[in-house]
Amino acid sequence: MSIATLLRMPVPLPREAHAKAAQFAAEQATTAKGKQVYLNTLAVYAVHTYLNWLEISTDLTQSDCWQPGLRAIFDIADLAIPEVGLLECRPVLPGDAAFAVPISATDRIGYVAVQFQEDLNTVELLGFVRAAADQLAQSAEQAIAPIEIQLQDLLPLDALLNLLHPEAAINDLRQWLEGQFSEKWRSVEELVPSRFRNSRSGSRSAMGSNSPEQEPRYAEASSVTRATAIQLTQSGQSGQSGQLEQTVVLVVQVLSVVAAENSLNVCLKLYPDQASTCLPSQLKVAALDESGTVILESQPKEESVWTELELLDCRPGERFSVRISIGESSVIEEFCV
Repeated sequence: MSIATLLRMPVPLPREAHAKAAQFAAEQATTAKGKQVYLNTLAVYAVHTYLNWLEISTDLTQSDCWQPGLRAIFDIADLAIPEVGLLECRPVLPGDAAFAVPISATDRIGYVAVQFQEDLNTVELLGFVRAAADQLAQSAEQAIAPIEIQLQDLLPLDALLNLLHPEAAINDLRQWLEGQFSEKWRSVEELVPSRFRNSRSGSRSAMGSNSPEQEPRYAEASSVTRATAIQLTQSGQSGQSGQLEQTVVLVVQVLSVVAAENSLNVCLKLYPDQASTCLPSQLKVAALDESGTVILESQPKEESVWTELELLDCRPGERFSVRISIGESSVIEEFCV
């Protein structure tokens, strides 16, 4: 995994996003303006969804593009980040090598490129660039043409996460081994009932040959295990209305292998919460590399009480993410080695 590789993150666009985009587009005076507003609204909704996965607060209603008068006059696609500022979410169409920053968007904290394809049900977040204050101020003052940003100049999304929420963006596993982790990571005993921890019923998807049942490959090792609750929202089943809240517990065990070039083994397990008897069968868990490619994935068997993934020989500097999803509802946790 290369730290310089762009993290291309696919984000689904639910019906409610298209409904809001269609509503805003219908208010516009021309078809061209309506199309612009439609894509801008979807781009903002995609970034809003992604940041909410990472528990970073956003406020659509305080965004300029959510105000009828402003979106009718300006080409704006901003997302309000409380106590931080406005983040511009610029649509990128198929074949584009760059995107433009309109003069009306020169006061943003930065810009996210949102890649659209012919199918508008999913977009990709290509990367982020922080606002160059001096350049943008000069552009606004002189009222010249919009600034063009090349896609090849984008930074990984990690740069955005570190700007918005540095303490929560990345879980540093080596700090875990030193006893340093955020408050949301608690002991396994606090979150996983003993009846689940002692169970042998589950499913596994592993990379490499090592498993808990085998002898350890190295004699000297240190480890730490922490857990956090993951809340997902499901649409109501057939014949039901509303949404259903589903909570599962993610357990991360980090094993430091002394004799293997300072590498780490990471075991990821999912358990039901206290109120459940088994994992939901629609649940999926995937490990993604730094480029956003799925490298491991698993789905629990019927009435399973745990499922796991194992990442072996993770080297210093590598990063990966864990995506836990039920239908269109997903939560992502980012990790660095």
